[in-house]
Amino acid sequence: MISDILSNEKDKKVVLTGNEAFIRGALEAGVSFVSQYPGTPVSDVGVTISELTKSVPNLYFQWASNEATSLEASAGASWSGIKTLCPMKHVGVNVASDPMSVIAINGPLSSSGEGGLVILVGGDPGSLGSHCEQNDRFYSWMFHMCHLEPSNVQEAKDFMKAGYEISSKFDVITYLRTTSRISHTREDIVLGELDLKQTLEGNFEKNIPKYCSLPPHCITNHKKVYERIEKLEPYSKKFNNIIPGDNKLGLITAGVPFGYLIEARRKLGLYDVPILKLGCINPINKNQVIEFCNELETLLIVEELEPFVEVQIKTIIQESDLSVNVYGHEYVRKYNELSVADVVESLSNLTSIPINQSAKKILSRYETYSSMIPPRPPTFCAGCPERALIYCIRKATDEKQTIYAGDIGCYVMSFFPPLGITDWVICMGGGLGAAVGASKVNEKPVLALMGDSTFYHTGLPAIVNATYNEANVILFILDNTWTGMTGGHPNPNSGVNGMGHSVEKPDIGQIVKSLGAGWVRVVDPFQPKTMINTIKEAMGLSGLRVIVSKRECMLQYQKRNRESILSEPRKVYYWIDPERCQMCSECYEQLCCTALKRIVVNGEEVMSIDQARCTKCGVCQIACLNSAVVKTELNVHL
Repeated sequence: MISDILSNEKDKKVVLTGNEAFIRGALEAGVSFVSQYPGTPVSDVGVTISELTKSVPNLYFQWASNEATSLEASAGASWSGIKTLCPMKHVGVNVASDPMSVIAINGPLSSSGEGGLVILVGGDPGSLGSHCEQNDRFYSWMFHMCHLEPSNVQEAKDFMKAGYEISSKFDVITYLRTTSRISHTREDIVLGELDLKQTLEGNFEKNIPKYCSLPPHCITNHKKVYERIEKLEPYSKKFNNIIPGDNKLGLITAGVPFGYLIEARRKLGLYDVPILKLGCINPINKNQVIEFCNELETLLIVEELEPFVEVQIKTIIQESDLSVNVYGHEYVRKYNELSVADVVESLSNLTSIPINQSAKKILSRYETYSSMIPPRPPTFCAGCPERALIYCIRKATDEKQTIYAGDIGCYVMSFFPPLGITDWVICMGGGLGAAVGASKVNEKPVLALMGDSTFYHTGLPAIVNATYNEANVILFILDNTWTGMTGGHPNPNSGVNGMGHSVEKPDIGQIVKSLGAGWVRVVDPFQPKTMINTIKEAMGLSGLRVIVSKRECMLQYQKRNRESILSEPRKVYYWIDPERCQMCSECYEQLCCTALKRIVVNGEEVMSIDQARCTKCGVCQIACLNSAVVKTELNVHL
């Protein structure tokens, strides 16, 4: 809650989510500048900070066009002496990695040692909200950043605040990594002192050797970053914690798996097994590791995804000539997120201690209840304009003989049955990028999808590449005004920025024409006949053809117009006449609207419209082949 985040009562206990705790920690540290491109699990960080700018003087927030521009803006502010925060999701680090590599080596501080930069990265083991579970942790090692990884919500706040102490003290970027299990968990935490004295009065001081990363300065700065990390290593010990024990088996872990490990140790009765919990996993404090392992015979590293900590621990032990058998991925899987059950099994396999009956009963109960939960694959919202477009594409093309290039956005769900018209998904902007190559070596027609947020994120270079290289592709730009898949966040196409200020909306159609696309059409997907005819026209042409599917996200439309919709005296209802319905499957297998459901009338199965879900878009009425969908208008004042 906003009131708890802004509470100035030191030592007060409040309940916050992990993301709210990160924000509180940033405010306690004096952060004034925040720049973000939204991405799960840290999207709501930007939403909350945008709201906080109304209450906190000199707190600035921006929705950036992508993660690279977000980091670059953050660097510019930090180099001017302002403490900055840059949240992004794990795959967003890929986009930001180009400027990140240079900013990290140059150092984020101003010439006078002011500022500080924390990158809050949302990892996603298990792909709970992403198209892959990429292990982003290796970036911190490659780019010489201090990597902190909290294991609970209290540490989320504390590590965020400490991240700025590290950044300011050592002139390094702090890479603070979270996952959904931290970001979206709600816990009691104890607040620190909050003195809201944010400032946006920066002062950039020229310093060519520090900021101009070209020879010879880039070599000098590379050497300096090693020196800064070397000074940081002893300091990193303060973020780690040792749970003592006399067993010759030891455990090392970091982040969320620490909680699983504590519970697994209890279930197997391994109370005397010592644990080294790392809060800082780059640089790892070598002396602390050596001291912890000195009396051990066996060591197990428990972490999620690829062995990042494991590789470093094995290196330290080998270089120190310690006689310890070190295991990690041999017992702990390298994919998907872990659970208590997984760690119990890993420890049981390593120690040959059988899983007791109570633990087996818990695991059995979990498996039983899991099997009872029906599958719930992601799908489009009722009234989604992107669903309407997918319907039109399916009607206008031969699905077996057409190549469909997908991309990242709500429309990625078009690969789920019964739609199934996405042939590949790479990354934002990657759909059109691959479509360019496919169009050069295939006779089949190639169609590519791209959202309006993706258009500004990484779509523009792909479009330039398509026009420059004379690609034979039909590109659909889904202009729904918002960054829909992350929760409806503003983008350059929304007309409002992160500070809530109204800004001019660019014209996507005109931008595409300026990039060399000669055939551009703007069509409303809620007019399916017009859209189908436009697609068929495009199929008969060659070169890059662009169709802008323009209709606002239905969720955002309803949220923005909620009061007027509820107060409107004229009520519109769509319903299905059971006598006309032929159960032809057009609405539920071709359009696939979630407001449609099957019911039984007079012993016969017919289709019906769920009025609680129906958004009154009217697409089903136009799509119905038997005129069974009826529109009724009521005026309650008559």
